[in-house]
Amino acid sequence: MNLLELSDERDGCQARILAAERRGFDRGWRCGYDTGYTDAVGEIKRVQQQLVRCYRDGGVLWIVRGQVRTRQTFADPHPGDYPGRSR
Repeated sequence: MNLLELSDERDGCQARILAAERRGFDRGWRCGYDTGYTDAVGEIKRVQQQLVRCYRDGGVLWIVRGQVRTRQTFADPHPGDYPGRSR
């Protein structure tokens, strides 16, 4: 085998290696993209379901210092609030 044939053989080998790496990268990227997309859609759907349940069960909910509040209980005092000075 002369030098020119050896160079052509190595160029072909390098091209096959690069093509295989590209296919592997593309396959991994698609898999990761699809997984991330599926996770994002699932999270959006969970949040939407929580909102629907919230509206269905009596209105909007707020969280005030860790306590879930509704429209009716939003202004109620929190147990940790300063009670004021005794007179």
